[in-house]
Amino acid sequence: MFDAQVAALADRFRVVTVDFRGHGKSDPARSAFEVADLGRDYVAVLDAVGVQRAVVVGLSLGGMAAMCLARDAPERLRGLVLMDTNADAETPLRSARLRALAATGRLFGIRPWLRKQAMKELFGATFRARSPEIVQRWSDKLGAMDRQSASRGIGAVVRRDDMSEALRGVRVPTLVVVGDEDTATPLGYSHHIAELVPGARLEVLPQVGHLSTIEAPTLTAKLIRRFCEGL
Repeated sequence: MFDAQVAALADRFRVVTVDFRGHGKSDPARSAFEVADLGRDYVAVLDAVGVQRAVVVGLSLGGMAAMCLARDAPERLRGLVLMDTNADAETPLRSARLRALAATGRLFGIRPWLRKQAMKELFGATFRARSPEIVQRWSDKLGAMDRQSASRGIGAVVRRDDMSEALRGVRVPTLVVVGDEDTATPLGYSHHIAELVPGARLEVLPQVGHLSTIEAPTLTAKLIRRFCEGL
């Protein structure tokens, strides 16, 4: 998800990308986990690479985990970039829907119709029309994901804490980024985060959906670079 940003930032900054448990090249998630566990995984990665403080950039679930990191280990942060994410606890209606999707995927696999629905939430309408081959590539990636890992990841999202109070205590520079076509975590959630975090700056990306680093790679890389250079 961050390949373009790594390429754009690596000339000046040390960039470490994280595949959460059950994602990418990490091992499948063999037991249930919470979003707060992923926040602790950030700390474990920082320890492993010998970094005391970092700018943590998290998109969607990554942003939720970064907020947990800010709450539980604020001394490890130099700055926060929260992209297309949500600080609130999940609503009962959406929780029920997500639990149903997780159960379907766990029992029957991530079927084509399930992937099609997911792509509508992950990518904005403009990008889906403009770059169907990239959307298909990510649909294939989702289809290849371990079904138990996918289900446990959704479960963690459903059970996550309300981070509103924790965000009021954030004391590091914070950038909030959201696409104006994001239907998974709509614009209002990012406005809420920017209002909660003292001094946070909000950037709204036009004609961009949930996976803003893929849909607007150059713009998001510039925003992250400018933010880091401003520190």
